[in-house]
Amino acid sequence: TPFKDFGVVSQAATDLVGSLESYFEVFEDGKVGELDPLLQSSPFYQDGADFFKVVADFADGFFNVFKSRWCTGEQLTDPQLVHFVAYMAASLGEVRKETTAQQMEWLGLVAPNPTSPSTRYTCKGFNKLLRVLTFTVTGWHRHVGTVSHLMRDPELTSASWIEGQRSGAPRQVMLMALIVATTGFTNPKLGQNNFGFMFEGLARSPHADKEAEYQVKELSAVLERSMRELSRVVDGRNEKRTFPYLQMHPNFVENSVAV
Repeated sequence: TPFKDFGVVSQAATDLVGSLESYFEVFEDGKVGELDPLLQSSPFYQDGADFFKVVADFADGFFNVFKSRWCTGEQLTDPQLVHFVAYMAASLGEVRKETTAQQMEWLGLVAPNPTSPSTRYTCKGFNKLLRVLTFTVTGWHRHVGTVSHLMRDPELTSASWIEGQRSGAPRQVMLMALIVATTGFTNPKLGQNNFGFMFEGLARSPHADKEAEYQVKELSAVLERSMRELSRVVDGRNEKRTFPYLQMHPNFVENSVAV
């Protein structure tokens, strides 16, 4: 590494990562209109607000289809989902222990008076988490995850350096570039595909029935139509922009975080 103490660099990078609230509150709570006019007119907030609404509507609809199976009253009681939230909280705690409680509070996940570990999370909080995560792994990841161009600089991104040299060895640089190329493969785009097939046979699951399968397929169809319409809206905006912004364009946002 070219840094005297890479541990300090790593910790600094971790500390710079904001909270879920700092990144997503403006979308989740519909506060884009409260921003400075210059920020409101930026492509990130213009397209991001619209993209967030589309995926959040899908997440809400999906949650409502299964709410009666996942929740008892206002508490999340599905064992697998409770385990998922607990594991997520524990993972956050390992990296940012001082902010985990704050993030859980913003999500509204912690039940005020849990009677047991299996009832410690709220349904409302899980619904909010589902909206945020759906946006995180789609439009948000496309916005922050397109970094392969950094591999062009061997003085910055090599996996290792020989002490005293200013850049990585050719072999190490090529290995890093290959990792990026082979893990950043192209996946189906949200604005150009039909995803209803993924829910075929859902009724055979012990956690669903024919009505749930039908409702989820309808939600998928609505999502597809909304993505196509948003593509047209973003295309219209990009025609007027000096530089087109494609990071929240459904025809460029993938159904995976592999970008």
